Amino acid sequence: MPSLRYRAPQSLSRLEKRFLMFWNHVKGPDLEREYRFDAKRRWRADFAHLEARVLIEIEGGIWVNGRHNRAAGFNADLEKYLAAGLAGWPVFRFGPDQITLENVERMAEHVRDEMRRFSTESTLAKKPQIVDYESLGDNPAVKKVES
Repeated sequence: MPSLRYRAPQSLSRLEKRFLMFWNHVKGPDLEREYRFDAKRRWRADFAHLEARVLIEIEGGIWVNGRHNRAAGFNADLEKYLAAGLAGWPVFRFGPDQITLENVERMAEHVRDEMRRFSTESTLAKKPQIVDYESLGDNPAVKKVES
């Protein structure tokens, strides 16, 4: 029987704490921490809003030749972000200079907009369409549709 690896949640970094301080200040919607968006590769995002399908990554170590800007780490990040995007998860990346009240407020508003959009799409009453198969004009491919 294969042994299961347990990965304890890491404590928040200084940048993640700063991001969350601003996020809470602007009353951003609840976020999932270290959300695993890909079960096969076991990739995690620093933060995710599940309803809006948005991933937020906090990129640290950019001024000290950290993991995110060395070749292997940078390539691994690109692969992860590509997979997330193709799976329908837009990734928003924040470096130290992007974690400002203004930017975090804009991000929170974007998440709220996505929540409203998904909520509206799923709750709209699907009215049956009545199709008049009488051609319009000279183009038989154009049909008149009434809702």
